[in-house]
Amino acid sequence: MQSCLFLFPLSIAAESGGADDALVTRLESLLRQQRVDSSLVQKVTLKTPARLLPGCPSPQLQLASHGRLSGNMNVTARCGERRYFLQIHVRTRGDYWVAARALPAGTSLSAKDIIKEHGELASQPRNVIFATQPVTSSLTTRTIQAGQPLSATMLRAPWKIRQGNPVVVVSRGLGFQIRYYGKAMGDAAVGDELRVRLASG
Repeated sequence: MQSCLFLFPLSIAAESGGADDALVTRLESLLRQQRVDSSLVQKVTLKTPARLLPGCPSPQLQLASHGRLSGNMNVTARCGERRYFLQIHVRTRGDYWVAARALPAGTSLSAKDIIKEHGELASQPRNVIFATQPVTSSLTTRTIQAGQPLSATMLRAPWKIRQGNPVVVVSRGLGFQIRYYGKAMGDAAVGDELRVRLASG
């Protein structure tokens, strides 16, 4: 009696695995195009079963990350008129700043106050400050513990104008320029809006 060995299921699984790999590669490429920092390394894991994946080789992909860098995310894939809704999990690593020592509120940061670390971002604040972003001369808005990752809400730009400082307001038009003199009604950093009390009233 002869026995027969059927290889069709294995062949189908291999093809499915190849399709999964191609889809993951495209999703990681899409994340690279949208990444907010060059130090980020992101890895995608498909959570949607293979039988529910798009049936075409090159679906149009739309990622809904809602500003998150890590965790579970939803992807819409379109094959012609048909849409597929996929779930993925993203792991993200990157370089970010941490406090080298305890920093009291109002500290003007110098290079000795910060250390670059590389690690998973899932447990870090959403607005963590990446190590490619300059933070020296920024002022701390609260006490920061040694080893604590820096986030945007912990720092502010140094004041360039203080309340009561004399300021000049310039109004320009076609062929003319007018200067007004006054005093700042508040503190302001570069890029901030500033209210001015003009000397002329």
